[in-house]
Amino acid sequence: MRRGRLNSTARPRPSAEKRGPRPGAGCRVFVRGLVIDMMIGVHPVEREAPQPVRITIEATPVAGLSCSPAQLTAAAGAVVGRGHIRLVETLAEDVAAQILDDGTVQSVRVRIEKPAAIAEAASVGVEIERHASS
Repeated sequence: MRRGRLNSTARPRPSAEKRGPRPGAGCRVFVRGLVIDMMIGVHPVEREAPQPVRITIEATPVAGLSCSPAQLTAAAGAVVGRGHIRLVETLAEDVAAQILDDGTVQSVRVRIEKPAAIAEAASVGVEIERHASS
């Protein structure tokens, strides 16, 4: 096998660790366990004071684009900022829609937990996964 000489003027290609992942190249961006106090629930007592909600978001960027944890957090904050939401399912759907609306995300998984809803349970909640329409 013939070996060529290294071109001393050629610059070595940086390792993947130094380059980082290509935007949207099979990676998922996530925010795990974001706790926000908000007005949520159908029961009268749930309309009296905010309660903690734990939000986890995982997003897959569109190939060639990127999204950040800050973008995911801002989307959740924007939905919560609208005011009282009756159902955790509605909160999850609205957060997913907010994230998919900007066009940088191809799929998103949103988990909403209410840690104080049932005293005997660590939390209760819902998890959904949505995909951008083509």
